[in-house]
Amino acid sequence: METTASERTLHRILNYWLQSGVSITQETERKALRLVSEIYERESSEPMNECLELVIRQLDEAPEALPQIAPPIRRTSLGYGEF
Repeated sequence: METTASERTLHRILNYWLQSGVSITQETERKALRLVSEIYERESSEPMNECLELVIRQLDEAPEALPQIAPPIRRTSLGYGEF
């Protein structure tokens, strides 16, 4: 059985997010479904391209959370004298 265009679009969005480091949860799946539904309701001539452009724009606009580079510095003494 051949997949539909909306299924391929949904798969592309989820795959793009996964490769971009977005964790795929139930909430992200629902967000992707809503996005595909909205685009296909508009009856666009190129729905897959519109969806992907929107997804890329949303990822570019999202603030990037940077991971902590190293543990916090804590001063200690090696026991050679007063600290």
